[in-house]
Amino acid sequence: RGLGGLLSAHALSGRKIFLQKAQELGEKLVRAINPQTGFPMTQFNVRTGEGKKGWFSGTLLAEAGTVQLEFRYLSQQSGDRKFADVGDRAMRQILQAENGQGLVPWGLSNAGTPRFTNSHITFGAMGDS
Repeated sequence: RGLGGLLSAHALSGRKIFLQKAQELGEKLVRAINPQTGFPMTQFNVRTGEGKKGWFSGTLLAEAGTVQLEFRYLSQQSGDRKFADVGDRAMRQILQAENGQGLVPWGLSNAGTPRFTNSHITFGAMGDS
């Protein structure tokens, strides 16, 4: 939400300081991405760079899906492709797990080959991205 807020402030105001701060935050958030799956850690301390598991053992569809939107826009505005690459990897992993299903449940594995770990489909919390 912080990254999206900074990017929105930049889009609405055109002030470079918001883009600069979004880039700084984006650099820190890239470290929150699981290198094996491409999905973000559930909880991540941007100051220390440490992550920890939350209440769910996997990754929420909403968490993995929103990375693509925010990081692609950050790349578009900053000219730095690495953010889009991170977001695109998460999206490719979701699509691989989706495998032509269409609507998908909100729970994704956060280890090994991407797969859905439950069967609950929702248009609200946890699956809204």
